[in-house]
Amino acid sequence: MSVKKLAQGAFILTCANVITRFMGFFYRIFMSNTIGAEGMGLYQLIMPLYMLVWSISSSGVTIAVAKLAAEESAKGNYKNTKKILFSALSVSLAVSLFLSIIVFTESQAISVYFLRDKRTGALIKILSLCFPFMALSSCVRGYFLGVQKHTYPAVSQVAEQLVRIGVTIILCPVFLSGGMEKACAAAVTGVVFGEILSFLIMAFSAYGDMDGKKTNRGQNMPLSKCLTTIIVVSFPLMLSKVSVSFLGTVESILIPQRLQLYSSEINSMAAFGSLTGMAMPLLQFPSSVLIAFSSSLMPAISAAAVTGNKRGIEKAVEKSLSLTSLMAFFVFSFFFIFGEEICSVIYGAKETGVLLKKLSVLCPFMYTGITINGILNGLGEHKFIFKSGVISSFINIGIIYFLMPVMGVEAFIVSSLVSMIFSSVTGVLKCCQKTKNGIDVMSVYIMPFVCGICAVNTYKILNMFFAVPFLYGMVCFAVIYCVFIFISNSCSIRNDFAIMIKSLKH
Repeated sequence: MSVKKLAQGAFILTCANVITRFMGFFYRIFMSNTIGAEGMGLYQLIMPLYMLVWSISSSGVTIAVAKLAAEESAKGNYKNTKKILFSALSVSLAVSLFLSIIVFTESQAISVYFLRDKRTGALIKILSLCFPFMALSSCVRGYFLGVQKHTYPAVSQVAEQLVRIGVTIILCPVFLSGGMEKACAAAVTGVVFGEILSFLIMAFSAYGDMDGKKTNRGQNMPLSKCLTTIIVVSFPLMLSKVSVSFLGTVESILIPQRLQLYSSEINSMAAFGSLTGMAMPLLQFPSSVLIAFSSSLMPAISAAAVTGNKRGIEKAVEKSLSLTSLMAFFVFSFFFIFGEEICSVIYGAKETGVLLKKLSVLCPFMYTGITINGILNGLGEHKFIFKSGVISSFINIGIIYFLMPVMGVEAFIVSSLVSMIFSSVTGVLKCCQKTKNGIDVMSVYIMPFVCGICAVNTYKILNMFFAVPFLYGMVCFAVIYCVFIFISNSCSIRNDFAIMIKSLKH
């Protein structure tokens, strides 16, 4: 496994993720100002259904394609990678078309009996049109990640977001006169057009990339075996994703219902929109770097495993967990300090900032989970991921069901914290067991946490004497955190810095 190639792939995907997240910021500002918190809640209510269909039709297949394509490409069996992709597309198309027809025809029943809000009926019907395009583009994206050609998925991702936002901005003012539900329909229409464009880009890219790849260095894999392998590898992955997505959908449905029991004076859909459509996306924005890195990490580790590169796996795991920890504790302390001001500037809602400040404690565990999933997928630990995801979801649902009528929104924070601690800690332990390589807990986790706390208190003291303006304050805080990290040598940062300087000189 080439560390340089892994870094290049992660950088390309990170750039794409950061660009789309920035566009998403402005998109959410537009949406929150146009349809309000209640409209955001209605829109967010159907998104778990979208993720559930993706989980059934393409989640397992996409990961299987990435893993198998990485293995065959590492062996030089390029013809086999084409057959793997073709098999995956066949499976995903059949399943997604079936689901699209079912959801379209039963949209009203799903809205009333499953989502418990009949206003979502028309939104579900529109959303169902994008399922085949979404499934097929996901498969092709998995192929490109497997062969470590990250530019095509990155371009597709940015183009999809541009179209999604553009269509919504054009249609929303037109549809808004018909009410909030019609304005939400404009946003869902944007999702459909975005998925169609993404599919077209990925399809043409795959056709161009595969032209001329007709050789195998090793054994030729029959098409029937490719199809069987895809199904065998993807099925447990699909079960894992479907279970977690289904339980996540149940969780999303429960939140507004249980909030209503907490207080009848609360607009539960508006509270749900503030939580899942405004505060959580801000918390998840910095993770775009880790999501990109995790996407590159999984096929890279798979390729290293199949070629017996044990040292490459250990190095990738060590550096990825260190990067994750440094970022996670910075984001945690950053939102703890600036959460209220950020939400006041972006949404004009300081109360959302109070919520963001409380949610910031989730960052270390949320971000660690993203990286650990990429590592464990690459190591083939799909059953473990499935069990961990299901247990975490049940923890979430149990706490929300029993505590939210008593604690309100605070119960969501408690449920997320408990479930994320469970999944991240067990994931790290499993990773250590598989690689037979321990983690320096003091250097990787405790010291960055201490540095974050020290940075928070140092900034507060500094702000008492100098009243640092908001923008300068954020930069100042980042510098303070980095200084503490460097002084403490958290995650062996000084050694890595010295190696980087040495490599630049040569």
